[in-house]
Amino acid sequence: MTETFLPLLNNSKSLSPPRTPRIVFVSSSVGSLSQAADPNSKYHHPGANEYRASKAALNMLMVQYWVRLKGEGFLVHGSDPGLVATDFLDREQVKKRGAVEEWVGGERVASVVRGDRDADVGRVCGEYGISPW
Repeated sequence: MTETFLPLLNNSKSLSPPRTPRIVFVSSSVGSLSQAADPNSKYHHPGANEYRASKAALNMLMVQYWVRLKGEGFLVHGSDPGLVATDFLDREQVKKRGAVEEWVGGERVASVVRGDRDADVGRVCGEYGISPW
């Protein structure tokens, strides 16, 4: 999907006013190898292996797009909405684990989309700042 939209994003530079092409991958801190390996991290636990591996892979994909496209003026970010109480999991159970409301997670992603986190380009941004790899 990203490859399909790259030409359209590139064309946004010629709009009036010109816009900086921006790609935002929605990631998760559970994909951080550093945090998974740190016994002091809340992400140091077994479970959700497939999901965690998919987010670690997504983080690598995001970095590779950033490296490839930064010379063309693209901004590529990862954004972590955090643990959000949705119907994806049992809403009440995840609230007990500290899940935030949907609008909070949405605002975390929106802050990256708006450009509030442009100083952190090429990184995964979340409630804590920048996620360690």
